[in-house]
Amino acid sequence: MTTFNEVWSHVYQRLAKGMPIRNWSSDGYTDRVTTIDAVYFQEILVLGERGNAPRSVSREEFRRVFEYWDGYKDGRIDRTELEKRAQTQNTTYIFSILHWSEQQTDTP
Repeated sequence: MTTFNEVWSHVYQRLAKGMPIRNWSSDGYTDRVTTIDAVYFQEILVLGERGNAPRSVSREEFRRVFEYWDGYKDGRIDRTELEKRAQTQNTTYIFSILHWSEQQTDTP
């Protein structure tokens, strides 16, 4: 089983400024894209399609969502419940990046 630290390392090392990430939820891909604005060890800055100011998504938010990630993907926990448990409003970005990470052929 992959640990959060392994996933975070993969994300941190492979995301780059300007990279588009297709938005994803347990229902599949949406027609929207998130753009990576900056990658730091403790946070990732993202831009939604409206392109307003970058939004910070902390490593800690990723960790809290990751705790429920398998249950969300399998349909055992819905988005609203996950947001409440993980205490974040950034699930769109986190789901999309976690899914992107899993789709990479060299994911640990």
